[in-house]
Amino acid sequence: MKAKKTMRVIQSNFLIEARFNLTLPQLKLFLFMIKEININDRVFQTYRIFIKDFLEESKSKHYDLYTKADNITDIFMTHILRSKKDDGSIGKVCLMSYCNYKDGRGYIEYRFDKDLIPHLLRLKEQFTSYDIANIINCRSTYSIRIYQILKEYEALGERTIAVKDLKEMLMVENEYKRFYDFKVNVIDKACRELKGKQKNKIKSDLYFEYELNKEGRATESITFIIKKRKQQRLFDGKTDPTLADAKPAASYHKSADVKLEELKEAGKDAVPMPQKLKERL
Repeated sequence: MKAKKTMRVIQSNFLIEARFNLTLPQLKLFLFMIKEININDRVFQTYRIFIKDFLEESKSKHYDLYTKADNITDIFMTHILRSKKDDGSIGKVCLMSYCNYKDGRGYIEYRFDKDLIPHLLRLKEQFTSYDIANIINCRSTYSIRIYQILKEYEALGERTIAVKDLKEMLMVENEYKRFYDFKVNVIDKACRELKGKQKNKIKSDLYFEYELNKEGRATESITFIIKKRKQQRLFDGKTDPTLADAKPAASYHKSADVKLEELKEAGKDAVPMPQKLKERL
C-alpha cells in the first residue's frame, strides 16, 4: 500500500471535462489508479494496485470487484475519453494501453495510454489538483463528476454552465429529457451529498448552491455558487488548523501582580529552600 499522503490526484482540465461513462465503482477505481502516478515521470510506468487496498481506503462495499475486476480491465482498455477543444472540435483519448487483473493475486497492473501524458504528466497550466479522500465515499457518479467540474473553478467562487453542456459532460443528454428530472436526480442529489455529513464526518471540502438561469420558461444554464469548508485531513477526519484557530498572543500575557500571585500559590506546597542555598543564590 502506498503512503497515505498519496491520495492527491492532479489532472488536466481537459480530462476533468471529458465525456466518459463509468459506473461508480469503475470511476472510483480509475481515480485510485491515477493517484499512483508520479507527476515527475517523463513517461507512464506500469503501475500496480491491490483490490484489497482500494476496498479498505475507499471504505467500499463493492466486494464483487474481485469477480468483476477482469471485466473492468477490459472496459478500461477499450474506453475513450471525449472532450471539446478550444476550436470546438472533439478530442479523443484512449484510457489505457495495458490493463490486466492478476487472478489469484488480487491486483491490477496497468499503464495509461501515451496520449494521456499531457493530461496527467508534465502539467504546468490548466490543471486541477484535489484529494480523492473528499469524494471517495460518494454514492453517486454525478456527485464526483460535479465536484471535479467545480473544483476547477474553486478560486473564482462560481461557475455558469449551459444545461446542454453539463448534460453532455455527464453523458445524460438522452437519459433526462425533462429538466425537472435532471435537476432532481443529478443536481439536487449531488448538492445534498457534497454538502451532507456521514457519521459526523464531512464528506467533501467543497459543496455548492445553485441558481437557474431561464430564457422564457426554459432553463438554459445553471450558476453554481461554490462553497468551501476546511480541508479534511486524510483518515482521521480532523481539519487542518488555520490562522483563525490560533489564539491572539495577548491572551497569553498576564500582569506582573497576577503572575506573582500564581508563583506564590505554586510555592505553597513546595519543599522549603535551605538557607545556605538561598545565600549562594
